[in-house]
Amino acid sequence: MSNKPVRAQSAVLVFIESLAAVAKSEDRSQACDVGAIGALVALLVGTKGEVPARCSFVLRDLAQDPANRAAIEKAGGVERLVRLLGVNDEAAAEAADALRALCSGNLSACVEVGRHEGVRALVELIKSGHAAVPAAAGALANMANAEPSGRARMGEAGAIGILVQVIGSGLRVGSRQAASWPRSPACEESVRALSELSAERSCLALLCGDGREAGVIASLTEVMLQRRPSLLTSSINSSITRGLARLLTVL
Repeated sequence: MSNKPVRAQSAVLVFIESLAAVAKSEDRSQACDVGAIGALVALLVGTKGEVPARCSFVLRDLAQDPANRAAIEKAGGVERLVRLLGVNDEAAAEAADALRALCSGNLSACVEVGRHEGVRALVELIKSGHAAVPAAAGALANMANAEPSGRARMGEAGAIGILVQVIGSGLRVGSRQAASWPRSPACEESVRALSELSAERSCLALLCGDGREAGVIASLTEVMLQRRPSLLTSSINSSITRGLARLLTVL
């Protein structure tokens, strides 16, 4: 049997890794200048093995540059990343992380995610409970921040309930994990998302009422009580504490 497909995939991976080095450097804008972003987006769908996940990883880093973000959107990258959310674990996790980067302060990307049913896909990804939870919750947080008009739709898609479950679930496991849970990326990003969503009246109503989100105040308060003052010096812990304080204030 011919080994041409193997050689071809190896060549593709070499190409992706060369771009990964550029994406992490201050020269990342060059990827847009030479047309590499279109190639990466094309490789997101229809390829096998680790190629889609590695492309998503590189696109996440490239998205730190505004011109690259625009190029990714223009090439159809948002739609393809949303499609990857329902694939295998590694590809879904990297795609969610790329969407988190793309949606940071970027209204047009948020609109595109919503247009391609990306909110529901992110909610379903969080429900699955795998390693993509921090990235998916972070993507929802960035979308809620950059596109306030989309917060109500996020609530309707079930974002409030699943984010509350993420926070509460970590407190109900073994004592060792529960003790560190309030400082975990999944908890931090879920609190950040809820903090942004709580600015929308309909989302706040879901947080406070009708019994479907019972226990939210208890879960959030427990996270706050488990914090340690000595840990509040880091940016992550300060961020989660501010989010908790805001949520408990409005609740």
